[in-house]
Amino acid sequence: MLLRHLVLACCLLFCAFNAAGEWYNDYQQGLDWIKKGNWAEAIKHLQNAIRQKDQEAGILNFYEKTYGDYYPHYYLAMAHFYSEQYQEAVAEFDKSLGFGEIQKNPELHQKLKDLRSLAGAQLAAKDFPKSTGSAASVSAPVVKTPEDQQQQTSADGAASGEQDGSTKDRTAETLKSRLRAWMRVGAKTYFEGNFDDAIAMFSQLLRQDPENASAQFLLGCSYASKYLLSGSQDRRLFEKASVAFQNAKRIDPNYSVTENPFISPAILQIYQQS
Repeated sequence: MLLRHLVLACCLLFCAFNAAGEWYNDYQQGLDWIKKGNWAEAIKHLQNAIRQKDQEAGILNFYEKTYGDYYPHYYLAMAHFYSEQYQEAVAEFDKSLGFGEIQKNPELHQKLKDLRSLAGAQLAAKDFPKSTGSAASVSAPVVKTPEDQQQQTSADGAASGEQDGSTKDRTAETLKSRLRAWMRVGAKTYFEGNFDDAIAMFSQLLRQDPENASAQFLLGCSYASKYLLSGSQDRRLFEKASVAFQNAKRIDPNYSVTENPFISPAILQIYQQS
């Protein structure tokens, strides 16, 4: 009888070890797929691990066996983020935060906050209407400087019958109109997450209009977004973002950006520190 109980206990213990090996193996495979950039496979394995063991932990002890860190919700959120599944990413980031374990790892906690912030900004940007027309009709949230407002007022006055007359003035107004349209396209490109294209567009715009504070600001946002996506590792991107932000402030000393659902708080923090 005693022997039967011992055999049964050994079988249960063996099954427990096998179960532990399965969820941790899925977790490790998920991390391997993340390193390879295969987000679909990473999602599949991390979801398997979570179904078997949901609780995150910095150091995990299971049946007297010690495992390394176990943050499946964090890494699942990362895979969703890079798959442009921002709703799912935010949900998993929040679950990871809810366990209270990832906060004990400052580096991963900071990356989580940065990526969650970017995912939230992407979700907020989806509320803006999509453009289906020409570049001049593109609608996107553009921060206007006092100079932009003054130019618009002048243009409205001219349309109401103020004296314009000169070909030179009409040409200048046409250029301003094109630059404003270009600005809207660049802003739309940035808010859609195409940061490389946004950088190229704002850089080209600034060659025509170097004193455009809004373009400098969104150029800085584009570089800052890439910096955060690098895991805050690429200091060159950080420095380029800082330079663009400093230029925006130099052009307009009163230029300020309040809390904005379309701009990541992590980016706004870089702006404030520049």
